[in-house]
Amino acid sequence: MAEFQTLDNCKHLVIDELFEPSQNRLEIHVTTGAASDTAEMVRVSGHEIGPAKKIDFNPEESYSIFFDSYISYFVVNESYDRGMAGEFSGNRIRRYSQSTFIEFCKQQNIYFKLWDGSDILHFGVVTSNHLVHVLTTSAPAVSKIG
Repeated sequence: MAEFQTLDNCKHLVIDELFEPSQNRLEIHVTTGAASDTAEMVRVSGHEIGPAKKIDFNPEESYSIFFDSYISYFVVNESYDRGMAGEFSGNRIRRYSQSTFIEFCKQQNIYFKLWDGSDILHFGVVTSNHLVHVLTTSAPAVSKIG
């Protein structure tokens, strides 16, 4: 549980790898980061947009987020995210009690036709570059790998 809290409370998080180690299992490797001490001028398309601090990611602070099974998942490039509508708790690892993803899956997934869906959990992993939404029946295991 300490690793879960470490990730949920970190300021910067990046996905190193996302894969299915076996059928219907999902594993996400992430690394935490911190802002550098000094700010550098940032240029975009030849224009200075102001000073910013570089985020340094430490490979010794890498973690695995492992879902033993999933019903559905999707990945969004954070640049195109409009925010998941719903109610959630958490920061970097969010647990949704209601969401548009759950509602979508109720319409599209046979699981909800066979069971009442009361055991469904929606987790969102929020990183600097991606958002990963996972519908599952059990919470993920989080462990340090770096």
